[in-house]
Amino acid sequence: MATEFQVRVRGISFQNEDGSDRQKLAALCKAGDTLSLRAEPDNPHDRHAVAVLNASGQQLGWLPFDAQHSSALLRGELIHATVAQVIDGGRWWHRLFGIKRSRGVLIELTKGAVD
Repeated sequence: MATEFQVRVRGISFQNEDGSDRQKLAALCKAGDTLSLRAEPDNPHDRHAVAVLNASGQQLGWLPFDAQHSSALLRGELIHATVAQVIDGGRWWHRLFGIKRSRGVLIELTKGAVD
């Protein structure tokens, strides 16, 4: 039996090492877009980090620490990730008063049953 749940991508307000803007990459996402997950056991900040990548392989951010599935990824278990919703960067009053708010991406993870 498959398990499905939604999580919000973290670290989306930062720039990628190649200089690409994750906020701009998030703006290009559409509901239903397929994403890739990549375990990062050598990440200097968190050995359980899981990067979230768009279809072009550009990083949008990471799974939140409380939804880590790096151990499942490292074991070769399939976890399917898609964009559930792109969350706008603020309400109308934020724009009115010039308050900058970060855009977010809510993703749906589907983990297949273990054989």
